[in-house]
Amino acid sequence: DLAATLADDDAATDAWFGGYLTGYEASWRALPGAVAALDEIARRHPGLRFGVVTNGERSQQEPKIQAAGLTDRLSPVVCSGDLGFTKPDPRIFLLACRQAGADPADAVMVGDRLRTDAVGAVDAGLAGGVWFDALGD
Repeated sequence: DLAATLADDDAATDAWFGGYLTGYEASWRALPGAVAALDEIARRHPGLRFGVVTNGERSQQEPKIQAAGLTDRLSPVVCSGDLGFTKPDPRIFLLACRQAGADPADAVMVGDRLRTDAVGAVDAGLAGGVWFDALGD
C-alpha cells in the first residue's frame, strides 16, 4: 500500500514527491494561443497592461510564468504568499491595480475561478471580472 510505505519511509516519500514535482513542473506552459492572444490584445490596445494576481507563493509562480514564456508580458505579479491575505479579499485586487498604475474602475480580472477571481474582482470595485473556464468545468 503506497500510503503506508510513504508514511513509514522518509526516503520513499521524498523520492515520490520529487517525481511528482518534476512532472508537475514539466507541465507548466501557457495555454495554446495565450501568448498570441496577449500580443494581439496589446497591439490593438497600446498602453494596456497585463498582470497576475495569484493565491500562490512567488517562489512557485515566477518559475511558472517564466516557463510559459510570459515574464516580459506580465507586470505586476501579486502573490498572496507575500501578503497574508488571498483572493477574494479586495485588498489583493486593489494592490495589483496600484502597482499597475491603474484605476480599479478601468481594470478587469480574468481568472479561472468564478467566485475567487471574477466575483472577487467585481466586489473589490474593478470594472469587471471574467471567468475563463479553460477546463470546461
